[in-house]
Amino acid sequence: MEGMNQHRFVRLIKLMQLLEERPRHLHTITRYLNVSERTTYRYLECFREIGYEVIKQKDLRFGLKKDLTNTN
Repeated sequence: MEGMNQHRFVRLIKLMQLLEERPRHLHTITRYLNVSERTTYRYLECFREIGYEVIKQKDLRFGLKKDLTNTN
């Protein structure tokens, strides 16, 4: 997550809050953040890197769950 600018950081926080409420469809996320699908997937990868379990459902809904066993 090196080189993160302020706008990206704000979008990541907004995405975290959105996905912790309940799983959301990929298109809902992209519209909410005003970013591309590719950018959304990058953001989800950022959460994996810091220890969140990214839950992907069959219908392209994504949610977050903090993995408390990950010590990285």
